[in-house]
Amino acid sequence: MAENKTNGKKLKVGFFSLTCDEGCMIEVLEIMNEKFFEWKDLLDFK
Repeated sequence: MAENKTNGKKLKVGFFSLTCDEGCMIEVLEIMNEKFFEWKDLLDFK
Protein backbone atom coordinates (compact mmCIF):
# COMPACT_ATOMS: atom_id res chain seq x y z
CA MET A 1 0.00 0.00 0.00
CA ALA A 2 1.41 3.35 -1.02
CA GLU A 3 1.95 5.97 1.65
CA ASN A 4 0.19 9.24 0.93
CA LYS A 5 1.95 12.58 0.70
CA THR A 6 0.40 13.94 3.91
CA ASN A 7 2.46 11.80 6.31
CA GLY A 8 -0.52 9.62 7.22
CA LYS A 9 -2.86 12.54 7.87
CA LYS A 10 -6.08 12.81 5.92
CA LEU A 11 -8.41 15.75 5.53
CA LYS A 12 -11.81 14.84 7.00
CA VAL A 13 -14.56 15.64 4.51
CA GLY A 14 -18.32 15.54 4.90
CA PHE A 15 -21.13 17.26 3.10
CA PHE A 16 -24.86 17.65 3.44
CA SER A 17 -27.67 19.09 1.40
CA LEU A 18 -29.88 22.01 2.37
CA THR A 19 -33.34 22.60 0.92
CA CYS A 20 -33.23 23.48 -2.80
CA ASP A 21 -29.47 22.88 -2.95
CA GLU A 22 -29.54 19.61 -4.87
CA GLY A 23 -27.89 21.13 -7.96
CA CYS A 24 -24.71 21.92 -6.04
CA MET A 25 -24.75 18.49 -4.42
CA ILE A 26 -24.93 16.81 -7.83
CA GLU A 27 -22.01 18.94 -9.04
CA VAL A 28 -19.87 17.87 -6.05
CA LEU A 29 -20.72 14.22 -6.68
CA GLU A 30 -19.77 14.52 -10.35
CA ILE A 31 -16.40 16.04 -9.43
CA MET A 32 -15.85 13.19 -6.98
CA ASN A 33 -16.67 10.68 -9.72
CA GLU A 34 -13.79 12.09 -11.76
CA LYS A 35 -11.24 12.59 -8.94
CA PHE A 36 -12.04 9.79 -6.44
CA PHE A 37 -9.09 7.50 -7.12
CA GLU A 38 -6.72 10.48 -7.21
CA TRP A 39 -7.97 11.86 -3.87
CA LYS A 40 -8.97 8.72 -1.93
CA ASP A 41 -5.66 8.48 -0.05
CA LEU A 42 -5.78 12.16 0.91
CA LEU A 43 -9.39 12.48 2.11
CA ASP A 44 -11.36 10.76 4.88
CA PHE A 45 -15.01 10.80 3.86
CA LYS A 46 -17.57 11.01 6.67
